[in-house]
Amino acid sequence: MSFTTENRGLPLWETVPYHDVPMFRVLALALDHAQEKGAAFQIASADRRDAVLAKFNKRYGTNLHGQAYLVAHQNDPGFFPANPPNQTSHCLFSDGSPAYRVRGRVLPARARLPRYFLGIDATDEGPGAKTNDCSILIGHLERLGYQVTRPYHTGSEAHHFVFTSDPTPVLRHWKRIQAPAAKATMQKPKLTATSRGARAKKPVSNTGGAKAAAPTSLSPAGAGFIAKFEGFRSKLYNDPSPARNATIGFGHMVHAGPITGKEPQEFQRGISKARGLELLRADAGVSANAVKTAVTVPLTQPQFDALVSFTYNLGAGNLQQSTLLKKLNRGQYAAVPQELKKWVKANGATLPGLVKRRAAEGDLFRSGKY
Repeated sequence: MSFTTENRGLPLWETVPYHDVPMFRVLALALDHAQEKGAAFQIASADRRDAVLAKFNKRYGTNLHGQAYLVAHQNDPGFFPANPPNQTSHCLFSDGSPAYRVRGRVLPARARLPRYFLGIDATDEGPGAKTNDCSILIGHLERLGYQVTRPYHTGSEAHHFVFTSDPTPVLRHWKRIQAPAAKATMQKPKLTATSRGARAKKPVSNTGGAKAAAPTSLSPAGAGFIAKFEGFRSKLYNDPSPARNATIGFGHMVHAGPITGKEPQEFQRGISKARGLELLRADAGVSANAVKTAVTVPLTQPQFDALVSFTYNLGAGNLQQSTLLKKLNRGQYAAVPQELKKWVKANGATLPGLVKRRAAEGDLFRSGKY
């Protein structure tokens, strides 16, 4: 029985044992999701608050040390340098790293962190794993749509990572947890102009030209639009990431790690472009959910698809922290194409492929023509 099944009835933010260390259930569910999809790793530490560990040790018979203990013994043999409890994500406090950012604002050292920022120490296992490193696990989580980062990518803290947003929406997208039941409410019917006997006025369209039915997923035309920039491969291949994940179609990851020859027959035979588009639409579901959550103004389907393309390419974190989103949510639809054009660099260099893609996304958002 998996961790997810065993803990199905517990609250999302209850502290539970995962890999024999305490962490919030919602974070453990995300890690368990990655493990079921092929990630191999060990968790060394998570919640180090003294009050939490006192209850955990008593209940489960463990002897885990809190952050204060690690600070007191950091100069002893076998221990490592440690921040004080009020300056580590293991105790839900910021150490001042730019990774600890909420709504675009970096939280200063000693500022309280949202619960999803709980620090987790993990090490990869299996092919391609490096000592004291969790980059393969990070790749798994990101591909599933979870927003995670390592505040320090190298050195003694390369094993340390945090979630940078609440993983609940992603868990719901993958049906790892149930969506909350909608509350039934009774409202008095509004008295309209028509009910008074007056002539009803025609609705006035807004600046964005949005339709009454809000889009909730990437359209087939939107999938075709994204596919033009992703490139299609009908046969299995190992992607260029350090993990060399088995991949097919328009970048669909079949499993973590290189091709083994044990992949599903469908993929061993090769797939059609039509099947590749189906997989792309499924993979883009997380990006679509991020757009739906972040944007608070009405969108047409082409506008929605353009933003899904942007998010699929650059990640939900960049959308959420962008000036583009702020302007759009203020109703400045006309500013979006220009804001898209700002996202064309990688490692400080302007990439022609990104220039072309951002221009196409801007045209789609503005004109509605695929």
